Amino acid sequence: MGLKARLQEVAFAHPRGFPVLGWGGAAPWRTLRTRGLITLGLSPHQADLLVLAGEIPPAWGAEITALFETLPLPRGALWLQPPWDCPPPDLPLSLTVSPGELNRLDGRALVRRLLEPDSPAQRPQLPDLPPQPWRGIGPHGQGGEGMMGGHPYGRPMAMAMEADARDHLALDNLPIWLGPFFPGLPSGLQLDLVLQGDRVHHCQGVTNRFPHRPATPVTAPPALTALTTPVPLRLLERTRLASHLGWLADFLELAGRSDLGATLRRHRYETDPALLEPLLEWVEGPDLKVLLQGVGIISEQQLREWQLTGPVARACGLAEDSRSQDPAYRALGFEPVTRHGGDCQARLQVRVAECRQSLHLLAVAGDTTTRAAEGPRGAYRREDGRLSTPSLALLGSLQPLIPGMEWSSLLLFIASLDLDMGEAALL
Repeated sequence: MGLKARLQEVAFAHPRGFPVLGWGGAAPWRTLRTRGLITLGLSPHQADLLVLAGEIPPAWGAEITALFETLPLPRGALWLQPPWDCPPPDLPLSLTVSPGELNRLDGRALVRRLLEPDSPAQRPQLPDLPPQPWRGIGPHGQGGEGMMGGHPYGRPMAMAMEADARDHLALDNLPIWLGPFFPGLPSGLQLDLVLQGDRVHHCQGVTNRFPHRPATPVTAPPALTALTTPVPLRLLERTRLASHLGWLADFLELAGRSDLGATLRRHRYETDPALLEPLLEWVEGPDLKVLLQGVGIISEQQLREWQLTGPVARACGLAEDSRSQDPAYRALGFEPVTRHGGDCQARLQVRVAECRQSLHLLAVAGDTTTRAAEGPRGAYRREDGRLSTPSLALLGSLQPLIPGMEWSSLLLFIASLDLDMGEAALL
């Protein structure tokens, strides 16, 4: 190996990955992060690898190709397969990893695939053209409408607006769209926003970019299966515990506590209370409370209007949990966990308390089965022949709630809901 190749391997020893998560993609992506083979690239311009995890909807093909084209060279595309058969993404893949191979993935082999000079991934995927015509549109050839406006290089220009009533500042109105691939948001969520400074002035649209498809046995979570057939109570609670711990890991990283988040991510399948309790106690400490208290408040009236369930509802003091009506859970003395405040802090407290509750239920459940269709995000229901999922209800609450939020609060608020856009698309 020559000196240049050796230096490249050192430089890319921990490549940065930009994630695109399809159906079933969250679990393999978290496992890859746990292995420590890559770090998170917060934008495609800062990434070496485009990490495609799970079954990628074919409708995303053109956007993923355009996204991949923005990665600097050398670059690669890594596909983490889901545990069921599906077609590969329409992209020149540097490496495909099956679920059984993920824990054995070799970091040096990954880097070598990334640096292969003759790989199709290193070649242009699209013609070198501007995103849309703009030259000469304005009267001075600047691409705008007069002195302002227009969409030079495909991006809308900011326009001055009236002073905001909250702070009496006349700031530019900046239209932006986020997603469907943005690490601070659930994969598949697209927001069409108008910003004034660091505050959301208006939300013009909320879109789920996951196409609808029926639930199938390979994609149905245990709580959804419980609608039609009994499932082991222990399976429901293991799934809830792993989901809450995985959410906590991602949420802590977003809140600037990446070290603790990485620890929780490594232990998200753990069921030993002695190991998890010190971590949960730290999460409940004062540092996060200062950051989260009062952020993203949802009122009881709004909860009932949008029919929100799960930890989001219980964080407002509503003791609504379909497990309460299930004989198997009642026999174990189950009572819903509730908190008050309806903000990000209360939602975090509910999930931490439910982690402890799941640990207790795992210890006493035995071989009990249940028909309680209560998943980590809330209740699954069938109404008039259609499936109602917790994430679908949560998605409907975004557009009226986010105007007026500051940018940092917006991301924490959306993360605190624990939206799963694939689940929201199930009908």
